Amino acid sequence: MNNYQAKKQARIDRLRARSNKAKEEQRQRHTEDRHMSDLLQGQPILIGHHSEKKHRSLINKMWTNTRKGIEAGKKSEELERRAVAAENNKAISSDDPNAINKLKDKIDVVKRQSDYYKKINKIIRSTPKNEDTPEKRKQLDELGLSDRSADNLFTPDYGPPGINPYEFTNLSAERRRLEKRLSDLESRQGLESGSETVGAVAIETDLEENRIRLHFPDKPDADFRKIIKSNGFKWSPRNTAWQRFYSESALSLARTIATQYSKLSK
Repeated sequence: MNNYQAKKQARIDRLRARSNKAKEEQRQRHTEDRHMSDLLQGQPILIGHHSEKKHRSLINKMWTNTRKGIEAGKKSEELERRAVAAENNKAISSDDPNAINKLKDKIDVVKRQSDYYKKINKIIRSTPKNEDTPEKRKQLDELGLSDRSADNLFTPDYGPPGINPYEFTNLSAERRRLEKRLSDLESRQGLESGSETVGAVAIETDLEENRIRLHFPDKPDADFRKIIKSNGFKWSPRNTAWQRFYSESALSLARTIATQYSKLSK
């Protein structure tokens, strides 16, 4: 298991641990509710009796306990949902050491999908153009299309027959996005982690963790923290620094922020 996979699994484990803790709280509060209900034994409040105050207090405690038990249950479900989402997340993270190969594979899939769509449209628009014929049906069947899919291609709900142009537009946009990410990652391969100082601020480049970090000599004031956050940096207690994912633009922003801070602190 590489560092990226270990971090991903650690996050899933943390979410599951918090979910189980919330579930246990829900169970305990349910047990307390039953205990308090047994104490009341269905006894109505005796107005004016010395037990009235204690009785009302117990009922209020039951309501509070019930509400918190429900909240704990909902929290447990949400944390488990997030754990499952993290477990099933197939997005390619720049942190992943296999990201370059995965991006290349994904680009190849997009290319093949585009070529497949082109073959379909070539069949649909062959003579007689856009008309449904047995020969065209046979060719579409050889491409693996069902009769229902062919029906939709010849008589779409909207747009021209065949694969709608917006599908090609979406594929082209996705291919450009993936190729840009690939180019960015490949450009980092010759780089090394390091640090530099701009004024009073140390800027750390951690390529293994895919992070840019800002180390200030003192805690920035509230107004300057807003500037840091607005530029995508988040506080990392583990690294005692403000950080964001690495990119050339992120490094440029880090230098700008460091320069601003240094001028204000003079």
